[in-house]
Amino acid sequence: MIYYSCIEKASSSIRNGIITIALVVMLAHAPSTSKAGPAVHWFGNDARSAAMGGSGIALGSGLSNLLINPAAMSFAPAGVWMGFSAAPGWMKIDPEDRDSAYNVPDSIYEANPVVWGEDRPLPSSLLDEDGSSDYETGTSYLLNIGVIGSFDVEGLRVGIGFTTSLPSLVSFNTWYNDEREQYFSGRLHFERFGEFDEVMTFYPGVSYSPLDWLSLGFSLKIDMNMGLGSSLFLPEGSEWEYSYINPDGDVAPAFRPIAGVAFRTPIDLFIGLVYRHFSCTEIDLDVDIKVWNGEREDEETGELKKVFHQDHTLVLGYVPREVALGLGYVYGPFSVEAQAAWEQWSEYRDHHGNDFNHPTTDPDDNIEKEGWDSDWKDPEFSDIFSFRAGAEWWIVDFASVRAGTGYFPSPMPEQTGRYNYVDNDLVLYSIGTGFRFELFETTFTVDVAAQLWQMLSLEVSKLGPDALSKEEGGLIDEVPDTAVDYNGDSLEGARGFQSNNPGFPGYSFGGLLLNTALTLGMEFN
Repeated sequence: MIYYSCIEKASSSIRNGIITIALVVMLAHAPSTSKAGPAVHWFGNDARSAAMGGSGIALGSGLSNLLINPAAMSFAPAGVWMGFSAAPGWMKIDPEDRDSAYNVPDSIYEANPVVWGEDRPLPSSLLDEDGSSDYETGTSYLLNIGVIGSFDVEGLRVGIGFTTSLPSLVSFNTWYNDEREQYFSGRLHFERFGEFDEVMTFYPGVSYSPLDWLSLGFSLKIDMNMGLGSSLFLPEGSEWEYSYINPDGDVAPAFRPIAGVAFRTPIDLFIGLVYRHFSCTEIDLDVDIKVWNGEREDEETGELKKVFHQDHTLVLGYVPREVALGLGYVYGPFSVEAQAAWEQWSEYRDHHGNDFNHPTTDPDDNIEKEGWDSDWKDPEFSDIFSFRAGAEWWIVDFASVRAGTGYFPSPMPEQTGRYNYVDNDLVLYSIGTGFRFELFETTFTVDVAAQLWQMLSLEVSKLGPDALSKEEGGLIDEVPDTAVDYNGDSLEGARGFQSNNPGFPGYSFGGLLLNTALTLGMEFN
């Protein structure tokens, strides 16, 4: 995408400010980035699976097979399903009170920028007041619709499903995980779970069983994300609240191939193996800014620059690569399944494509050096193994009870330094019930589920012995002690450590989220 901003007459300093304002406005309307991935990744699309802890690789049934293991479709009834889920959250981030001695002083506007790079902090007095307050998650809603048919071909299943968030079909937010968030919300955000993208998702799939005991399947999960950009014109350079704008948008899909195999044995032991590819939408945002009477000479080539270009990489809805194995066993009216998944979070891309650069100053010597920030320790994400298990008991021919559990370790790095990837281990508890009945020679199903997700509580402190070590990815002293004003005098309030990092000096977080789901189905006989 290319954006243009044309500014009328202004002084050099005003023009620089206008360029900054124009860029901020355009990026604020640019393709919004991911929150914590789509909610369907965590809650699924079917109440039966949700009640059994999200399991279903070996003993899947219904619409969930398209996302969990498409090979299981051939061993389950075809049909049509519609469902709804609501997930209110009581997850909270509670920042610690900050001593005013750590605040960036108002005198920062009087500082000579020679000891800084291109990033400079704001006076703490101008930060958004909401940034220092508690934050609690809201409620996510999902609508799921899908159909799986056999087309009268033995062993064949072809299906397609659709999931959308409500009431917004597509909605995103974005943040930085370090001190750069001071320029925006100024607060902390849940990284992996708790703040979910609102997207539309399609997932067609097919399975075929060439033998009674073997089935192969493939599906494709497609998240439809919306990007929005804008071209901005300011008719009067000194009036920043008066402008003309031409927005432009596009749809940026993210594809996730899913391939699986399912086995059933003569002893009622079921085995499922599935591969799910990583998925995200990466948008290369090219910003070209034109300024009326703002041309300048290129320092390297000597040519007159008429267009000011910036490149930004935005990543939406990252979901990791997964390989999962499930084992299920059926004994009369009772069935049980357990599964384990390897999740490759070590390749995680955050909202800004892992842009870890732009530390404001060097806390070791407070002197800007060419390329010094390349030595700063970047956060390291970890691969994890997650676990799910579920059970179902048909207490009578037409009614069953279900229960499940799950455990999901956090792949995020320690939060004791510069970075605030707010996340911890998740524990899942689930229950539910299901009903089957015949009406007009057709089988109908009603499934209900409740999932209680718990993010284990964690207290984070950024006052440890390595808090300022760049080798440990430490905090940045945003106002170096060597800072001076334009007269060459020491800057008032510069002594000591000052930071607008929203995670400093520490915070605590955790809480609960309750996902409730209802699915209505009609099976094809």
